Amino acid sequence: MSSDPLPPITPEPAGVAVRPVPSLGERLAGYWALIKSKQTLLLYATGICAYIVSMGGRAPHAHVLLFSAALLLSISGCTALNMVLDRDIDAVMERTRTRPLVRGVISARAAAVYGAVLSLAGLALAFALRWQAGVVIAMGFVFDLGVYTLWLKRRSPLSIIFGGISGGMPALAGRVLATGRVDVVGILFVLSILLWIPSHIVTLSIKYAEDYRRGGVPVWPNVYGERS
Repeated sequence: MSSDPLPPITPEPAGVAVRPVPSLGERLAGYWALIKSKQTLLLYATGICAYIVSMGGRAPHAHVLLFSAALLLSISGCTALNMVLDRDIDAVMERTRTRPLVRGVISARAAAVYGAVLSLAGLALAFALRWQAGVVIAMGFVFDLGVYTLWLKRRSPLSIIFGGISGGMPALAGRVLATGRVDVVGILFVLSILLWIPSHIVTLSIKYAEDYRRGGVPVWPNVYGERS
């Protein structure tokens, strides 16, 4: 038996908090929070209603169920990926400091995998139902993740317009699934949602103007003033 002394136990430096390992319940709640369920359900409702109305109320039940799954999966996945991309902003904004990625309940890598799996599953279902509808949903990802989040959100208050366009894609996808084409009615669906989403974001940005300033997000009230 070796007589070498055991190495001393090094205590944690003073003032350094040791983050506890999240419980299973906390992780599950974190994954649920990543999809912003209320926002996801609202966008889902626009898409499924657009499809059912466009089918004259005679949509096949199987298609309604499959399209519901496609919408819920793709919207949830896109939202989770958005949370991954915005985690640095969330960490400095008071309103978003309790989100799971900021608190370390879920790692950025795990959240990215989660979002990607949901997104790919939703897109696959949409393309299987009708490729044109799949293309529309894919364009929603391009506008939301590419144009809005990665390109314009940190650069221009006009980013909310492209956020509104991405929010209109579920409704357009529902119309395209029913008709096989983009028509005037589908464009009107998008415009109706485009009128609502930017106004909603501006309202939030007025209420949390200082928060957005701290996060480095150039929202309309901070750039042009509330009266504009």
